Amino acid sequence: MLTQGFALDIEVNDELEVEGRARDFVRLVQQARREADLVVSDRIELAVRASEPWIVAIEAHRELIAGETLATSLLTEQIASDDDAVPVITLTVAG
Repeated sequence: MLTQGFALDIEVNDELEVEGRARDFVRLVQQARREADLVVSDRIELAVRASEPWIVAIEAHRELIAGETLATSLLTEQIASDDDAVPVITLTVAG
């Protein structure tokens, strides 16, 4: 009988951590959209104040974030805070 196996690399490298943080940011923005009672198709202007790890992830995945959140603009401001502190997100309906 022939058996097959596989190996799974569970190490999180820097690239994966940055991508995960960017996807978490998308989730936070989508949550803010729901809390603001925005229509699903509303385009938004997005501003964020966050620590360096968040800003690095947001800048690295700017196009993904804009596309997933329907952001027509995305302004970032780096602040000195705990790396795991939740970003401060401001959104307004565009145009």
